[in-house]
Amino acid sequence: MKTTAIKPLPEISGTLRIDIHSHFIPDIDDGPDEGNLSLEMLKMARADGTGVIVATPHVNSSFCRYRDLEGMARRLDDFRERLGSTEDIPEVRFGSEIYLTSELPILLRDYGELLALNGSTYVLVEFPLDILFPHSRDLLSQVMMEGYVPVIAHPERNEMVQRNPSLIYEFVEMGALCQIDAGSLTGDFGMDVRAAALHLVAANAAHVVASDGHDTASRKPVLAVAEKVLARFGTEKTELLFRQIPRSLITNVAPPDIGPLGGQGSPSLWKKKLTGWLS
Repeated sequence: MKTTAIKPLPEISGTLRIDIHSHFIPDIDDGPDEGNLSLEMLKMARADGTGVIVATPHVNSSFCRYRDLEGMARRLDDFRERLGSTEDIPEVRFGSEIYLTSELPILLRDYGELLALNGSTYVLVEFPLDILFPHSRDLLSQVMMEGYVPVIAHPERNEMVQRNPSLIYEFVEMGALCQIDAGSLTGDFGMDVRAAALHLVAANAAHVVASDGHDTASRKPVLAVAEKVLARFGTEKTELLFRQIPRSLITNVAPPDIGPLGGQGSPSLWKKKLTGWLS
């Protein structure tokens, strides 16, 4: 069993959501440039009903301003000290969003406790938005051989997945989990992304919904509207996606089963369903 550095969660209301993917640390990636906006984001998240939020700055990516992970760690510590006992914000935890390359297993070997979600054995990994690497399965297998469970960030925003969402199934079958962006469900990235996101939710290929918040304007750290979008799937499903499974990941326990993986029609079918829902 891999050694972990979990920071325990306090008791929070059962109605509050847990957001495992957000970018609110100032001047570290493509999130806010300064601390005041960071605090505004955190207060916005809490007002929206988020009880715990995980900072996941980009790593191994063109969006990352800190190539030195030790420097990034110091930046996180500085921000943690600045927060102090600030009121009206969620409980803050740390992790990262790591671009999937051959360097990832090495990064995890050396910096796993820093990069994983709240020091757990779950790590948020990012695919390119235009393609799926032919060797993606091999890279994910290497992550798992290091003792980590990959959580694939926003697969619905990948162009190949939008054309054929079932491409993700093989990664889920091997043990990976998938995180859908709230903005994908609310239409912020367009109809193709929204249709792919709904397909993955319906097929039980999505395990968590997170904000992927970057600011307080176009990419807000909010989840409530996305939960309303998924209300037609039932309370049991939304509880899993917004509360139970994300809590499991950051407390390093096996997540509850979300149901059997299965095909749910073509992207064009989901576009037609969406048109009906929105009319």
